[in-house]
Amino acid sequence: MQTQNDVRDISIVVPNYNHAHHLGARIRSFLDQTCAPKEIIIVDDASTDGSRKLIEELAAMHPEIIPLFKEKNAGVNEALADGLNLATCKYVVLASADDICLPAFLDRSFEALSMHPDAVLVFSDPAEHIDATGEERRFEHFLGRETFFMSPDQFAQLQRRRSFRIPTNTVMFKREPLIAVGGFRKELHWHADWFAIMQLCLSHGACYVPEVLCYVRVCEDSYSVTSLKQKDRHAEVVAKCLDYIYQSHDEKLIERFRLSALMPQHEFLLCLKLLSHQSFRHHISPALVGWAVIRQLWSLVRPCLNISLRNKVRGGINRMPVGWISRRE
Repeated sequence: MQTQNDVRDISIVVPNYNHAHHLGARIRSFLDQTCAPKEIIIVDDASTDGSRKLIEELAAMHPEIIPLFKEKNAGVNEALADGLNLATCKYVVLASADDICLPAFLDRSFEALSMHPDAVLVFSDPAEHIDATGEERRFEHFLGRETFFMSPDQFAQLQRRRSFRIPTNTVMFKREPLIAVGGFRKELHWHADWFAIMQLCLSHGACYVPEVLCYVRVCEDSYSVTSLKQKDRHAEVVAKCLDYIYQSHDEKLIERFRLSALMPQHEFLLCLKLLSHQSFRHHISPALVGWAVIRQLWSLVRPCLNISLRNKVRGGINRMPVGWISRRE
């Protein structure tokens, strides 16, 4: 049985840009975990608020905190890369400065990876914390009731049937495999995390913990909200993701990626924009079109439902034995 004083071989990397109002609580949430990380690397991306003073005060009080102050703002992916290069532990968590994690997050994630050494990452169910109201919304993946490991082929089949996204705030990675795939590539912008996670899962496999351990904080200045405002460049960035896969010459990865019908968002407009792109023409499949139809219909129905009913409908969709989606092409 682990105690609060147990230190695990875990690095936390926190990029920060003008989030002094959330950063203190975020760091405390890692310090208060039921098992402690070995190091917490805070990469300040040339903030102009009171972040630097706060980080210096935190580092003075807690020797496990390692500050890195950048002279010029370069964006969240470069800040994460700098932190990842400094990290020394076998396991790493890449954590937004404004999200929330529960005290058992590190403990449960570390336990899952220890039990399933073939996995290169572990993820759990997503959830949101609405800053304006304090409301908490949980969104189950409906993948199972017990922690389990998925091989790359099993993950591809499961994605094909369920089409679920893995939020980065729920993930603990093995550091070396993450570095080997290029980390969060700067040129992939707000899809860099999705791409790295999918590439790792389809190359090595992953663990799933069927519970909520983290919340995305939803407010006007949150990382998740600001990235969603850049939809005009989605097609360009998705095309780069597809190029990396289809020009990789990794036949097994290409096969699994296409079998999974993977897209950051299954949207008709995005698919139409990508039709002129050669890699997308390789990637398009009946399953991908099927999920685009389902997601488009869901986007029309979802605003009419409360959270409880949304989760019931999502659960029903995810459990559907849809032959044309589950059948191998």
